[in-house]
Amino acid sequence: LFETLLNIENQNLYTIDLSYNRLTDKAAKTIAIYIKEKNYLKHLSLKGNDIKQEGCISIAEALLSDDCDIISLDLSHNDIGNEGINILADVLAANPSTLLSLNISDCHIKQEALVKVALALHKNNNLLSLNIDNPLIFSLQQETVIHIAQALQYNQVLNSLSLRKHNINDHGCRWLAKYLAINNSIRHLDLSCNKITNDGVISLIKAIQIRKNKELKINLSNCYLRQQDLEEIYQLLAKIKYITFETDYMTHYLISNFTE
Repeated sequence: LFETLLNIENQNLYTIDLSYNRLTDKAAKTIAIYIKEKNYLKHLSLKGNDIKQEGCISIAEALLSDDCDIISLDLSHNDIGNEGINILADVLAANPSTLLSLNISDCHIKQEALVKVALALHKNNNLLSLNIDNPLIFSLQQETVIHIAQALQYNQVLNSLSLRKHNINDHGCRWLAKYLAINNSIRHLDLSCNKITNDGVISLIKAIQIRKNKELKINLSNCYLRQQDLEEIYQLLAKIKYITFETDYMTHYLISNFTE
């Protein structure tokens, strides 16, 4: 398919979605060649394929080419490995002007690779959306969350950050709260499916109370919140005009006049 597309003149494909097609590294390498030679492509989804480290490296190298105009890239649900994530972190650190959205959720990522992604955010001032849900590593991961939190004091561009299933507890949540207080770009933060309790939520609310930009939506579905914790949270939320705290049905919804 891509070899054919390469030979067609004057074809402008802006979006290609090849999710769940069992594509391998060989396909990824051909797609990388296409990215380099055809600079019309803006949105590429390769979600849920059989792309591994070698294919990811080819795609990442293509992102750094001068002719690449990719705006959004979805490599989620691929076993791209540590080296794949490392080179994607290098891409973020190189700060390509076109890449605005990156999804690397549900990949086998070790803690050190996630830390490298967090450090890359210190240098990147173009990316608007980052999804690193469920990195599929088995640890408390607080070190990772601390590095991601610290990146928020340097990165004042990122608009949406998704950290579902990171095993974040109240300690990690307090680190996020500390740096959210001085970050004014994040407007959508997904912390669902973590081990956050009432104490972590209160630390987030208190941080947002001193934040200049209070327009923020936080998803806390399937966290460790209990019905008896809600009254104190309601009282704190009443003081903030533009924030939404959303939880799952079992722990009710906490919504406080959020507006776009």
